[in-house]
Amino acid sequence: MAMNRLKEEIIKCAIGPIVETEPTKVSRRYIFPADFIGFSGHFPGHPILPAFAQVMMTLIVLDEWKGRSHDLLSMERAKFRMEIHPGQEISVQCRQLGQGNAGAFEARITAAGGLAASFFVKTI
Repeated sequence: MAMNRLKEEIIKCAIGPIVETEPTKVSRRYIFPADFIGFSGHFPGHPILPAFAQVMMTLIVLDEWKGRSHDLLSMERAKFRMEIHPGQEISVQCRQLGQGNAGAFEARITAAGGLAASFFVKTI
C-alpha cells in the first residue's frame, strides 16, 4: 500500500474542520468505514485501525494545523490502549510542546470508550 494513498484515504475520513481549542492545541474528528484501506489485512474478521495509521493521522493533523509537511523524526512513550474498529468516531488531539515552530508534539487519540492511544512525536 502506497503511503500517499493511505494519506489520501485518511483525509477522506475526517469529519468537519480542524478545531484549535487553544493556541497550542488542536483536534480533529474521524470515522473510518469498514472498507477503509488501513483495515485491509488488519485483521480479517476483526478489523482494527493499525498503529501506523493512527500516527499518520496525527501527522496529517499537524500538517494542516501548521501549514507545512511534517515528517516523523522520532516517537516516544507510545501506548496503544484500545482497539479502534470501523464506524467508531475518534478524535485526535495534538498539543505543541515548546515555543515557535518547534517540532515536538503530544498526541492523544480518543474514542467513545476513552483514551485509545497516546504518544509524543518529534518532526522535521
